[in-house]
Amino acid sequence: MLLERTIAPSEGGASINANVGSMTNKGIELALRANILKNDWNWNATLIYSRNRNKVNIPQEIIRFSTDANRMSSAVNGFPLGVFYGTAYARNPDGSLLLTNRPQTIGGVTLQAGLPQPERVGRNAEGQPTGALVNRVLGDPNPRYTASLANDISWKNFNFRLLFDAVQGFQVNNLNWTTANNVGIGPLAEKELRGELPRGWVSLVGGFGGERIREEMVKDGSFVKLREIALSYTLTPKALGLSNLTLGISGRNLISWDNYPGFDPEVNSGGQSNRIRGDDFGTVPIPRTFQFNLSAQF
Repeated sequence: MLLERTIAPSEGGASINANVGSMTNKGIELALRANILKNDWNWNATLIYSRNRNKVNIPQEIIRFSTDANRMSSAVNGFPLGVFYGTAYARNPDGSLLLTNRPQTIGGVTLQAGLPQPERVGRNAEGQPTGALVNRVLGDPNPRYTASLANDISWKNFNFRLLFDAVQGFQVNNLNWTTANNVGIGPLAEKELRGELPRGWVSLVGGFGGERIREEMVKDGSFVKLREIALSYTLTPKALGLSNLTLGISGRNLISWDNYPGFDPEVNSGGQSNRIRGDDFGTVPIPRTFQFNLSAQF
């Protein structure tokens, strides 16, 4: 497994691509095809399901990748490649946020009590986090499974196609979320200005004093999309030497069913990187497109 490894400056550089460990992939792919109707109506359906379990084995605990938006994508020993690694919320034993119990000053800004705070290695006498910041795996951009369902239906000269895609059980590093809430009047900033949140909530989540709570950026990216719908009609004219003439209309990426607080969970600022996935920072969403077509055979 070739990854970028930090080296001592005395070796002639800051980093080097090296074979730093091994990686295993174990998965399954299934395809089920059915001819549901076969008379005047023809209906063919295809269901495809796949899942993969990835695991890296490296001699050191963690290697951070330097090319994502905020250095959260990492190789962590015993976890899938590219997991998000960073500071997490301090929490009570019941899982609720452990809030600050008194005003504090961070980065020259005085913040009210009752704010979320990053987890640290210990607790003081008041039960508040103390010591060095704790970093942990916050999410995984690798889905638990993907699935597609395609339906092709024909009747006489009409043809209809319907395609759904599903990607489930993965997270997105949504840096846009924090940026939007810290600039202008984003959703959380607006609540703070209205007094619905304590003053300083957005500042602390956003990272005053270098203590950004990176868990806030990790969002569920699971989605089901109406990927494609198409309808066409074929004519068999007798003029101009045509054997057939097909008129069609189609649309792609028409509807996305998801809970993602952004434009599109199916994006990646890392492009086609095989290490950085699920990174959303200033990324253009996949467009919704419509096409009209006319094709002829002679």
